[in-house]
Amino acid sequence: MRGQDCSGGQPRRGLPSGEVSDSRTATGMMQYNFMYEIVTRIGGGPTRTLPLPRGITRGTVYHYTNSSGLLGILSTSTLWASSPLSLNDLTEIEYGLDIAQEVWASWPSREGLSASQLQVGDSAFESPDSFLPTTDFVYLFCCCSTSDSLNQWRNYAGGQGFALGLDVKQGLTIDPINLPSDPTFPQYFLPGWYAVVYDPTRQREHVADLIRFVFDMIDEGDRALTNLVALLRFGVLSLAAQFKHPAFHAEEEVRFIACTDSSFSETFRVGPFGLVPYIHLTGRTDEEESFFATKNKPLPLTDLRLGPVNEQEKGLLLRATSRLLRAHSYDIPIEPSNIPYR
Repeated sequence: MRGQDCSGGQPRRGLPSGEVSDSRTATGMMQYNFMYEIVTRIGGGPTRTLPLPRGITRGTVYHYTNSSGLLGILSTSTLWASSPLSLNDLTEIEYGLDIAQEVWASWPSREGLSASQLQVGDSAFESPDSFLPTTDFVYLFCCCSTSDSLNQWRNYAGGQGFALGLDVKQGLTIDPINLPSDPTFPQYFLPGWYAVVYDPTRQREHVADLIRFVFDMIDEGDRALTNLVALLRFGVLSLAAQFKHPAFHAEEEVRFIACTDSSFSETFRVGPFGLVPYIHLTGRTDEEESFFATKNKPLPLTDLRLGPVNEQEKGLLLRATSRLLRAHSYDIPIEPSNIPYR
């Protein structure tokens, strides 16, 4: 039965404990993996993996929205990935870049570094503003790792809320509406699902590990320093997109990071903080290797959780939601929230 109604049910933590893996697998993007390509090219030997938090490759994440958002998602089979400059954290991306700058500025034993290491580090971190133009081409689609979060219902669901479950393994692609005629893969970020890192200690450790990794490559022999500067900056930008201020830790955020370049078109909407640049994401199939969709596809929906609602309204809302899902050919279970909040 499509849109099956289910009662009860415990909040779902959609991600397997400790489950992280190579983000290439998460998005089926082996031929576009710039990070691995540049490491191989510089190293001249076996592929080495940058020490970055790896993309999540299986499990379920939950996007919280209101009634209007649910209608828009189901009727268009698209999701909106927004510019980080328009999200609720005013320091998105910049916060992570500031952390990286602090790590390099306080790097211990600078006197023990070689001239080449100092050159690479100073060149990569010469100016915080030099990173910012690239962030114009980064878009984030935000989800939560749990299906019944009071924090999410309060802050993102508004009125009657819904939490849409999405299958991480199946992945997402950029919808054709935002694609140029001959798209090429932008070499800024690795697209895919990532768990946000909130702990400042872990954030600094990630940056330090990245710097040491790049410095070790210099120690291994002659390397093109300009390529290593580019590699370090690439890693820092990837980390910055995954870092968030610890004040937001209750969100338990998992985000899909997508990137474009100036050849891609943007769409705009009005949000709580003004104009919001965004792009459309759509579903993909396991067989697809490209990150760019050739046509709009069904989204990888797994289940739907209704936000807190009183008992008198629950039955009506379950039936109406089931009919909505059936009208758009989605056959997924529906469960009501267990939280007594209104």
